[in-house]
Amino acid sequence: PGLTGWAQVHGRDELSIPQKVALDRYYVQHLGLSIDIRCLLMTVGVVSTAKGVVEGEQEKYAEEEARSMADGGKQ
Repeated sequence: PGLTGWAQVHGRDELSIPQKVALDRYYVQHLGLSIDIRCLLMTVGVVSTAKGVVEGEQEKYAEEEARSMADGGKQ
């Protein structure tokens, strides 16, 4: 955990939170050496090309979450 993740190698910042959750759920349902090796190998490719990185997206999500919490979680 924290080194890489199934959602990170399938889109990183380009994915919505529900998409990331679905990919993480898939990973948990298919735990094993095979998926771990695939994830690590895919990480090398994704990191070396910076694929899926969208500048400023983390700040956008943090602002949206802060607004949501200020509104009591209502949208």
